[in-house]
Parts: sequence; structure tokens; C-alpha cells
Amino acid sequence: MQNVETMLDKIVRYYVISRLNKTNSLSKAEIENITKGILSEVIKDTCQNLDSKLLEKSKKEAFAEKQKILNKFKITLIIETLFIAFLVGLIVNQATNFIDNQPVSFTTIIISLLLCVIFIFLNVKKE
Repeated sequence: MQNVETMLDKIVRYYVISRLNKTNSLSKAEIENITKGILSEVIKDTCQNLDSKLLEKSKKEAFAEKQKILNKFKITLIIETLFIAFLVGLIVNQATNFIDNQPVSFTTIIISLLLCVIFIFLNVKKE
């Protein structure tokens, strides 16, 4: 494997030689150790920064998705509630007619009850 020197390696090496070794008192091995230490710190800090940015981005995306699902659920819940309220209203109307000895459509009551039961059963199964 070849030893490839990146731009970051060159910049750190230049910094170590020009700033830390002004008196030429450091050996080549010491310069190499200092350079590797600085490089590892820079890479570690960069990785931590990227991890926190990715985590924040993931949290925002998850929150947006959760809001989207919640809004869809709210709309569905409103529509289902209105439909069931309509069916219950039909049943109450027919029951009121039955109490007043007026002609009653038992088929409307039975169909409405069946639709309510089926609709509620489907919603329970969906969850």
C-alpha cells in the first residue's frame, strides 16, 4: 500500500515544522509523532461533528415523517367519526320513529348497525 500524503497531512506537517520546531530541536521522529497526534485529533473532532450533524438531520426527518403520519391520521379520524355519527343518527332516527309508533325501516337500522360494526372492526384490525 502506498503512503499517500493528503493536503491535510501537508498542512499539519508545515504547521509543526514552522511553528513548533522553530529552533530545529525536534527530531524527525518527534515531528512525525506530533503530526500524527494532531491529525488524529482533527479527524476525531471532524467525525464527532459529522455524527452530531447526521443525528440532528435524522431527528428532523423523523419528526417531519411523524407529523405527516399524524396529520394523515387526524384527517382519517375526522372522516371516520363523521361517517359513524351519520350512521348512529340514522339508527336514533329510526328508533325514535319506532317509539312513536310510526312506520320504521328495520332494514335501515340493521344496515346501519352492520356498517358501524364493520367499520369499527376494520379500524381496530388496521391498528
